[in-house]
Amino acid sequence: MLFLVIGFLCLVFMLFTSKYYLFGAAAVLSFLLYFLYFGSGNWLTLLLFLFGIMLLIVELFIPDFGLVGIAGFLMVAAGLFLNNERILESVLDVSLAIIISGVATSVLLKKGYSSSKDYSEFLGMIGTAT
Repeated sequence: MLFLVIGFLCLVFMLFTSKYYLFGAAAVLSFLLYFLYFGSGNWLTLLLFLFGIMLLIVELFIPDFGLVGIAGFLMVAAGLFLNNERILESVLDVSLAIIISGVATSVLLKKGYSSSKDYSEFLGMIGTAT
């Protein structure tokens, strides 16, 4: 379960920081370790899971009717359930990982995440356009 938590946290940090290559690679490595050590070790399940995560991230940025998100969710679920024979354990692992990464996301957003630079020092000043 720790590998899933680390993977989802890396996905959150990937979306909110400029070091998305580093956190993306760490997330893929963490998911790879989870699928190798706690499951069947089948590459198809890992690819289903990773492609499903990618579709869920794409769903955040494109306006559509949710078809991409539903397909991503189904691929993530298929990858997890085909990886582990104990379905209840898989559901518990994913639920805890999503809850922990959700808490981390809310903490990041409340503790001063800003999507743009702070230009408040220029308020009230007079400038010239050239």
